Amino acid sequence: MFADQHGETAEARGGARGVLYVASTFGHLRSFHVPYIRALTARGDRVTLVAAGDPAGLLDRLGAAADAVRVAPVPFVKKMSSPSNVAAARTIARMLRAGDVDLVLTHTSLAAFFARLGVRWSGRRDVRVVNTVHGYLFGEADAGMRHALLLQAERMTAGVTDAIVTMNAEDTRIATAHRLCRGPVVQVDGMGVPEAADPHAPSVDERAGARERLGVPAGAFVLLYAAEFSNRKNQRMLIEAMPSLPDDVVLALPGTGALRATCADLARDLGVAGRVLLPGFSDDLASWRAASDVCVSASRSEGLPFHVMEAMAAGLPLALSAVKGHVDLVEEGVNGLTFPAGDAAGFARVVMRLRDDPAERLAMGRASLERAPRYALGRVMPQLMRIYEGD
Repeated sequence: MFADQHGETAEARGGARGVLYVASTFGHLRSFHVPYIRALTARGDRVTLVAAGDPAGLLDRLGAAADAVRVAPVPFVKKMSSPSNVAAARTIARMLRAGDVDLVLTHTSLAAFFARLGVRWSGRRDVRVVNTVHGYLFGEADAGMRHALLLQAERMTAGVTDAIVTMNAEDTRIATAHRLCRGPVVQVDGMGVPEAADPHAPSVDERAGARERLGVPAGAFVLLYAAEFSNRKNQRMLIEAMPSLPDDVVLALPGTGALRATCADLARDLGVAGRVLLPGFSDDLASWRAASDVCVSASRSEGLPFHVMEAMAAGLPLALSAVKGHVDLVEEGVNGLTFPAGDAAGFARVVMRLRDDPAERLAMGRASLERAPRYALGRVMPQLMRIYEGD
């Protein structure tokens, strides 16, 4: 399906390009990339979406733009050593050898590595590759075999990477210091949050209505962490802190993932199941934000977390682990507080400070609102599109 115009340049096709848009799952594309896919198709680019999973939900979100894209499912698996990922890289190499591809846009660490490996194997050196880093899975202070392997993977693909887009200061330093591409390293403020264009703290009535819809007690002090259940996101640590917190503190964990059942079992074993809410996937996170008092995260590593920027646009103060991506969003004591990653007692202390000082909490929420427009889709998207254009 790619062979009809192989060898013809984008200029010869009136400026339209063949684009491979790659991420780990179609669900990731659905959550964060729909505006960009629409924008590429609107300029006439022939976009092929390359990811694992079921594309139906993404195509539904794309609406009319779905007719202008092609879908190429590949077997990405969240394990670097999986043979399925090698098969995915070979598939991408075949696409590049056979098709009219001018631009490869890679997202998410594992998919980005194997897609760029496919670029190497294809032998195509006329294809432009832009890797948007949603958070390297290693940091400057990390050591050991895992760090060495992940850094080496990035170095292996640096020669076919024309530009890198980063989202936090530490990833920018890593990409620059280790020369992980042959062109520029550009830092942007995430992928863009639609709600941040018009930040809005819920009214008293909106808050009460959200709590009633969700079944959240009116007098609860609600901590919100909307994320996939994984070791990196570390919901387990937050649950372990719950027995040390007062009975009015409720932890809301909307989301799905491999460790959700494990976290439910832990909450039951610790006797806090009634205060740990596990509603599963939610397409109404706006109500959860309206019903909550604080946005929290125990993540071990981040890029620039979308759910935190959304929470800022809803006027929530932040209580986050002090890791890259988080420290780029929190001004300590101004719009939130941090605690050492993995420190359940430190997390509990931060929660108690926010719970017991409503004036400080409200001031931090206002500061979040003031900072939110920086991360608005309308501000960030033009920057990214210029990079994708090669400007």
